[in-house]
Amino acid sequence: SLISLASWVAKRQAALGLTRTSLLTQTPALAAKSAAKTSTLRAPAARASGITPQRDAVLLPNTSQLTLTLLFGDSGAGSQSGDPVKLAIYDLINEEWITAEVDWSCGPRHAVAMAVAQGTADAFYFYGGQQDGSPVGGLFAHTLEPDSLLGGEDVAALDDGQLLNPGPRRYAVLAHDHRSQALYLFGGDDGDGRRNDLWRYSLVDQGWTLLSSGAGSDAPPAILAAGLFISPVDGALYLIAGTQTGQNERMWRFHHGMWQKASRWMP
Repeated sequence: SLISLASWVAKRQAALGLTRTSLLTQTPALAAKSAAKTSTLRAPAARASGITPQRDAVLLPNTSQLTLTLLFGDSGAGSQSGDPVKLAIYDLINEEWITAEVDWSCGPRHAVAMAVAQGTADAFYFYGGQQDGSPVGGLFAHTLEPDSLLGGEDVAALDDGQLLNPGPRRYAVLAHDHRSQALYLFGGDDGDGRRNDLWRYSLVDQGWTLLSSGAGSDAPPAILAAGLFISPVDGALYLIAGTQTGQNERMWRFHHGMWQKASRWMP
């Protein structure tokens, strides 16, 4: 049976007593980049008992809305640039899936690097992925709220036109630091091979900086699907080993511009 998007959003807001907040109101720089952007809801929101199996998808929790959002997966046909982006939001209160297709300018993709914003903004950031069978680049942001995800707003392109950037890559890893308002990107596959470089994007200055090229004996190897975490104590980055070969190390620490092997702190 079908459920209208407006009815579902109204029901959600009534149940939670929430009013909509926007990432764009908290980050003025994004408003300038996306003021003229709109997207169109291509299919009515539907109440479904399940969803199509996906690979390389991302599942985003939203504790304030009590929802789970599944997006940027590949159901087997690949991610083609001319197709709409498919979304599925699971309502933990009403125990139902809401599915839709939206015309986001980034296009459908999978194997993206994704980070949920820390702090007060219910938002997510993503970089790169695979599209039309090849790695792609681009850093984007969007809110996590259901009425924003399904209601017509386009994603905000943060590094569009910048010459210095990590370039196309899939299976990279991304982390957000709310204290410094920055994003950190590690590794991935650029189509020619795996990378082990580390990048920082400042949400304040709106630019990329290469922090490490991956040279040196203490630097982590080229790892795919790793875990990247930021210490709340001193802001150091911790990289947890993902897919790799021929390595005994399991964790690395990046602090004060240097990598350190940190496996001695692993349980």
